[in-house]
Amino acid sequence: MTVYSAPVKDMMFLFEHLKDNKNYNEIEKYKEVTSDLVKDILEEAAKINEEMLLPLAKAGDENPCVYENGVVRTPPGYKEAYSKFIEDGWVSLTCDPKYGGQGMPKTVSAFFDEMLSSSSLSFKLYSELSIGAYNCILSHATEEIKNTYLPKIVEGKWSGTMCLTEPQCGTDLGLIKTKAIKNENGTYNISGQKIFITSGDHDLTENIIHLVLARTQDAPKGTKGISLFLVPKYEINDDGSIGPRNGVNTVSIESKMGIKGSPACVLSFDDAKGYMIGPENKGLNSMFTMMNLERIVVGIQGLGLSETAYQTALSYSKERKQGKSNNNSNGETDLIIKHADIRRSLLNMKSIIEGERSLSFWMAQQVDVSLSHSSEEVKKDASDIVGLMTPVIKSFFTDMGMEITNEAIQVFGGYGYTKDQGIEQLFRDNRITPIYEGTNSVQAIDFVFRKISQRNVFDNFMNYVDAEIKSCETIEQLNDHVKKLSDLNFDELFKFGLYVFAGGLSIMIVTRLDMLMIGYLLDLEQVAFYTLAFYIGNAIAIPGRSVISISVPLISKAWENQDIKEIDMIYSKSAINQLIVSGLLFLVVWLNIDDVLSLLPEKFSYGKWVVFYIGLAQLVNMSCGVNGAIIVNSKYYKYDLYTNLILLAITVLLNFLLIPIFGINGAAMATAFSIIFFNLIRLVIIYNKLQIQPFTLKTLLTIILLIIVYLFGFTIALPKNSPFKSLG
Repeated sequence: MTVYSAPVKDMMFLFEHLKDNKNYNEIEKYKEVTSDLVKDILEEAAKINEEMLLPLAKAGDENPCVYENGVVRTPPGYKEAYSKFIEDGWVSLTCDPKYGGQGMPKTVSAFFDEMLSSSSLSFKLYSELSIGAYNCILSHATEEIKNTYLPKIVEGKWSGTMCLTEPQCGTDLGLIKTKAIKNENGTYNISGQKIFITSGDHDLTENIIHLVLARTQDAPKGTKGISLFLVPKYEINDDGSIGPRNGVNTVSIESKMGIKGSPACVLSFDDAKGYMIGPENKGLNSMFTMMNLERIVVGIQGLGLSETAYQTALSYSKERKQGKSNNNSNGETDLIIKHADIRRSLLNMKSIIEGERSLSFWMAQQVDVSLSHSSEEVKKDASDIVGLMTPVIKSFFTDMGMEITNEAIQVFGGYGYTKDQGIEQLFRDNRITPIYEGTNSVQAIDFVFRKISQRNVFDNFMNYVDAEIKSCETIEQLNDHVKKLSDLNFDELFKFGLYVFAGGLSIMIVTRLDMLMIGYLLDLEQVAFYTLAFYIGNAIAIPGRSVISISVPLISKAWENQDIKEIDMIYSKSAINQLIVSGLLFLVVWLNIDDVLSLLPEKFSYGKWVVFYIGLAQLVNMSCGVNGAIIVNSKYYKYDLYTNLILLAITVLLNFLLIPIFGINGAAMATAFSIIFFNLIRLVIIYNKLQIQPFTLKTLLTIILLIIVYLFGFTIALPKNSPFKSLG
């Protein structure tokens, strides 16, 4: 069973000590939101999350939503919990008092969102989408629609959804086919199908208000022709009461990996009555009011799940005994929390979580300023910051959520892989967060090609950062840190980031290029043969990833101290260690390649020599040590991109030359030669700049030993199924 105690103390520390934000403190309507008031709210929120909602997480996973006779039934206990939830007014926390809300700032709701994500993400999604719909309607609908729908949404009696995705389109909303036909009375008939609609149907509320993207007649193609419509599950009578069923039907619900207590519905709209929200053909702009705030909230979901994973792993580490720690003096078995690696894992989780929570609070301040400050200029600046940081919050928090939940499972060992402990559910529940509301790869594209490209926005943000650094100069305890940050050249940092990004992108292209060119020059069947053989041969490089992860911070520190001797030592050790491990792996793979390929259809044996060329190339790559890490962490970082571009160019040329002659073996030859030449260039660059190289007498001795082992394994007849079975 997962463990969760709401970190109210940590949250209040942030509220009290990071509140010194001039623009935020100028918001008139939040001046009466005192620390005592916030503490009372968070303590009550903690009770409902710990006592009522936390047990629902497991209940919803074991007894998920079901679809029966056109109706979606929520898991046992959800109805009762939701009734209590809205009775206590939690849906209305940040909503406008004009519509029955409590008018609390986002700084408070950010903490509450984290608690809900920590206790039961599935349950949270029902109210989360309602708040998203509320924000969209509040910003773009007519007064008549606001007065009709918002009070019920704020009360929690009606819930909301956003309906974007269709079978043929997810991210590419320009492909939307749902139609909207205008009626004489100004309403629209909406027809089409939407999929993956979170909380698209359920039995918790009297009505469900769908915000639907659709095309009007004669609308332009692409995203320029999309409009937004409010489509209720039940029509609303003139007196505000529930009317007849609208043309919205649930076709099915998805069977999902996680968040099983929340339904993902396929909805059919059949001449459903709808009302346009915002200007015609500007629906995507209106919907982004909801989507952008949702992306921040999704990031907080990753934070909330991380907190529960950390607390659960910490609790387990204080109970589980295994082995003896390094400083064990009594000879008895220790609790695993005394083991250095477990402590490292827990501290890593905790440090990331605390940093994320601080960033979440700061982001909530910026959102509040962007929405409620009296100055339009200040609001605009804050809005720019929110736009810039939204993809960062969404991507980083959810990616870290995956890492932290995975690391928590590792703390449990084998028990973490079982359902009994509950920790694996956190991993499954969290897996959706890097996907929905725009995948993290889409967020990266948005950040690099849209947000950063607005140089004035980025410059304003860096000016903000610089001002924050200067404001800390008077704090004695921060002097050393302030000096380091003040010495940073942010233009150079920006340039560094672009070079590293471009270098990484070029490497990603190179690793896929041969497969693409085989598909272009040969056929897809050959791609299948090559891909399998490629990954077998590439397996010997896996240990190198761990070496790089360990080496990067050490190299970075050595560069900071200008300790070339230390860099030389890391360079040599990484090279010899990688050569030994990768060399042995290469021998195991190559000496047994016929046996491995015999397990596959005979035609896959065609890839045997692909394994050899790729494996040999990676062996050379490993033997050259962490040359990339040395270059990219130095003032010579530009050379990383240059060498990657050379690698790309050579790979393209050789593939064009060799594939038509040698088929998939030609692609492997091209890749192998490119990798070897690529490393040769890097060796020359490092030697030219630093007068160091990774090879020693141990390198030669290791190569000789590997050759001897190979000859032994190749020539000596060993028992059947031996890892060194003769190829003959």
